[in-house]
Amino acid sequence: AGAKHYHPGTECIYVLAGALTLDESGRAVQLKAGDAHCVPPKTVLVPRNGSSTAPYKSLVVMIAPKGQPLAVPVKD
Repeated sequence: AGAKHYHPGTECIYVLAGALTLDESGRAVQLKAGDAHCVPPKTVLVPRNGSSTAPYKSLVVMIAPKGQPLAVPVKD
């Protein structure tokens, strides 16, 4: 699982292999190979591999405001 965070800009995810479970502000989004999903700016996320045995691989495109960090950690 990844750390809880948000992005100042839009994040678009394309799953290349495996599966991703994305906790998006408390809502579970399930993605599998071939799926794409865009996350609006400042949406709190926790990414998790959707499988306990198979690896997960994705292509991510960030559209972020100039001068802003790509990711901002969120404390629990």
